[in-house]
Amino acid sequence: LYTSDVEEASNFVFGFHYTWISTLEILFCLFFLYIQIKGSVIYDLVVLAALFVLNFTMSFAFGFLYTRIVKKKDARISLTKNVLQGIRSIKFLSWEKVFQERLKLTRRREFYCLVCIKIVSMIQELFWSSFTYLIVFVCLFSYSYYDNMISETNIFTVY
Repeated sequence: LYTSDVEEASNFVFGFHYTWISTLEILFCLFFLYIQIKGSVIYDLVVLAALFVLNFTMSFAFGFLYTRIVKKKDARISLTKNVLQGIRSIKFLSWEKVFQERLKLTRRREFYCLVCIKIVSMIQELFWSSFTYLIVFVCLFSYSYYDNMISETNIFTVY
């Protein structure tokens, strides 16, 4: 239990650090893009706001699933502890199959929550890895849409 609490605290520290540093990086990048390509950055801001809302929704789902898996893990550990404490009674009354099935069911529920967490995590990773390409596409498309010529300096600045 102690290592789990320390892990949660370290995850919070890293999450907080990456939140403020990422925000600062995005603001600097948008500022320098605005200097180079002016008004096209506004469309990037709109896309960025929409993506932040989507990320917030996925983070909320991830937090909800994480709370569920912690509850399932606690139920499994509690059941295992009870089985180990009452092993003599279970053996004497021949309840091995009953408790074995209960443990399997509890593990299956925990595993299902773990699979859901990994799916949401995979979608979030895919989202963030394709995020930069989407921003570049929107920026270049909006820049060329208003009859601006795309040159090497603009492409290297954006990408």
